[in-house]
Amino acid sequence: MIDTPRCRIRPAQPEDLAALEEAVSDPAFPADLPLARMHRAGELKAWLEKCCRHDGEPRLRSLTLLASPACIGQIGLFPEGRPGTYWLSYWLAPAVQGQGLASECIRALLDRHAQPGGCKRVVAAAAPGNARSLALLRRLGFLPADELPPRTVIPPDHPCLTLDLLPAAGPRQHGRAAKLSRPAQGHHRPGAL
Repeated sequence: MIDTPRCRIRPAQPEDLAALEEAVSDPAFPADLPLARMHRAGELKAWLEKCCRHDGEPRLRSLTLLASPACIGQIGLFPEGRPGTYWLSYWLAPAVQGQGLASECIRALLDRHAQPGGCKRVVAAAAPGNARSLALLRRLGFLPADELPPRTVIPPDHPCLTLDLLPAAGPRQHGRAAKLSRPAQGHHRPGAL
């Protein structure tokens, strides 16, 4: 589990299906995203159950507010195929968007994975019309991909962005890893926010 100032990031559970279905059914949820397509095809439950089965570090995590155990979104880091490279996927219930929660939780998850031998590059895509998601990724330091990774569920017209994670270079401060700074030139470096 990872706690942020306002949220808890925990492994996804099959019980999160109701929140996921409610979010993807909301008219404000982009209809061309993979989760919305899986929902329309009746594949969402099987996908969530598969993501909940893991050995070791979970690939899909659910977000809750610290004050409530109810799922308000999810973040996933899925192996992309190349060593150290992961796809970032995320959703947040439309009712809680626009409050900085996605940025807070994605930063916390990337902080955790920016360790030697861990995640080195993160790839994300957004629907062409999803300006809020594209702006979020850019604020986090993602830059347009210099090469397009293999795409399995992402439509080819979706902008693809990447972020290189660089592990902390110095000693741990006060027994914990330093926070990630705002990256420069597409690199996500530990430091002060």
